[in-house]
Amino acid sequence: MATAKSHVRVYAPRTTPPAGPVCVSTTADAQWSPLSASSLGAVTVTPGTRPRIAQNAKNAWLFSKVYADHVDPAGKLTPAHARWALAGWAAPQALRSPELAKPLYSIWRNRRLGRFEARRCICIPAYVEGLIRSSDAPVRRLLQVYRTCCAEGKELALFGDDGYDHVAKGRTLADVFLCQEKAGCSFILAALLEGRLAELGDELNKRLRLPWDAPPLPNLAALAGTELLGG
Repeated sequence: MATAKSHVRVYAPRTTPPAGPVCVSTTADAQWSPLSASSLGAVTVTPGTRPRIAQNAKNAWLFSKVYADHVDPAGKLTPAHARWALAGWAAPQALRSPELAKPLYSIWRNRRLGRFEARRCICIPAYVEGLIRSSDAPVRRLLQVYRTCCAEGKELALFGDDGYDHVAKGRTLADVFLCQEKAGCSFILAALLEGRLAELGDELNKRLRLPWDAPPLPNLAALAGTELLGG
């Protein structure tokens, strides 16, 4: 996943990119805001053995987190956590995490996941599922913009929450999801556009040394037959 081949660079909102790239903002531009995780809905979340539906993609991972007041003295999850999580997953609008609180872990298939594991097993799959289930028009438009950029030798600049210029820092997309800085969904979108989503999943599996099977991530060719990118 060499950064030298990257045609997409990610930036934080309200930052100025170098001259030249075609700019797309998922936070400030109405035509691209449907690509924000906060705008995507109805994705699967699996805290235990029973899959559930989160009505908002962002809430899928926010409410998979477990905080100190969600466990009893023995470290077991309390009924309060279940009520909190179910209410969050039922909300159609994106909600906020508890202020100033640091989660103990995220829960997925009865496993306690650390920050990087949760990104691989919860955040990235939920965002991709949200895109697949959403109206495909914004993704089709963005894919066409990306292909035009490639044909004209231009870069595509994606502006999104929790984004930054990973190329300038010499990081691959896998590096982004394995460092302490926040990793916004624009990075997942970059991997999708560049046809590196499956490769990203494989690289994270390898570097995290996961002792279980993480959800597979489709590549662009696989998605081409779906409603999302068909045609």
